[in-house]
Amino acid sequence: MLTGPDGRFALTDARAGTGAVVGRALEAAERAAELVRSRVEMLRAYAETTGCRRRYLLGYFGEELAAPCGNCDTCEAGATAEEPAPAGEFRAENVRHAEWGRGVVRTVEEDKLTVLFDDVGYRTLSLPVVREQDLLERC
Repeated sequence: MLTGPDGRFALTDARAGTGAVVGRALEAAERAAELVRSRVEMLRAYAETTGCRRRYLLGYFGEELAAPCGNCDTCEAGATAEEPAPAGEFRAENVRHAEWGRGVVRTVEEDKLTVLFDDVGYRTLSLPVVREQDLLERC
């Protein structure tokens, strides 16, 4: 299928059988469901974080906060007083993963990073494993 300039779909291969078209539709639906699942996981992680919630939320949107805000519930409770500054490696970079494809680094912490991949949504990866196995290629 192809999307035309008017936004309508057009079948590009007249020989494509119903099974192939249904298969592609199912793959697209699964990718969309995976993206939704990853967003729910990010929301759960936000609810469970013991770090600065403002920093976490800004990281979700690709922004950086150098120090804990001092105003959110976790900061006011003193949970973030000794929180280390995020690592500078991979900061807001476009990357590619062999299996998950192209993505954008959203947050980098001391030992993990979160990447929003185009096709599979958010993935939180161990920074030491990413380094050891060279999992991400900068684009």
